[in-house]
Amino acid sequence: MFAVFVTAYNDRSIENIQATVGEGKVDHWDYLSKPFSHSEILQKARNFTSLWNLTKEQTEHEMQLQIMRINDGR
Repeated sequence: MFAVFVTAYNDRSIENIQATVGEGKVDHWDYLSKPFSHSEILQKARNFTSLWNLTKEQTEHEMQLQIMRINDGR
């Protein structure tokens, strides 16, 4: 899952959010502080959609490679 946290609190540091979400999930979240513009939200959505698509493609390629390796081993 990819998430964007939107907050009006300026006392939340990136390190605090990272500790809450987890070290292994750094590339699955981002944040925006209020006030933000419509274009900022749109850009975040585009970026995470692209990242999600790349992650999905990589997973599919890895699965295809595993199948090829299994078939070559026969």
